[in-house]
Amino acid sequence: LNYVFTCNKCHDKNVDHMVKSKSTFLQACITTLGNLMFQNPGKRFYCKDKDVVPFIAEHWEQLMPNRQQSLNWPTHIYRALTTESVFSSEIEGEETFFSQAEEDLAKINTLRSTTEKM
Repeated sequence: LNYVFTCNKCHDKNVDHMVKSKSTFLQACITTLGNLMFQNPGKRFYCKDKDVVPFIAEHWEQLMPNRQQSLNWPTHIYRALTTESVFSSEIEGEETFFSQAEEDLAKINTLRSTTEKM
């Protein structure tokens, strides 16, 4: 999700080339929920404030390299989780829980934003 790969047949210097791209909050959410689902087999839904935001904060450098952490970054996480069709949500009492819409973790790399341009 966070890299652009060009194979040696397509690269102008005939070498495999991988460049880290600027991560988006959508990508951070996809990666975070995938990791949480992998770490907790059988558990599908996670709370933004108790699970998702702490995971991203703990792994900020890996998920959002070369990006400063602003004061309102959790708002961007919430926006990504609530506006993208790649996520599912459930409400329990006062809290909303989120998951990957696709339960098969092997298919996560094929997920695309509904607003992302190809």
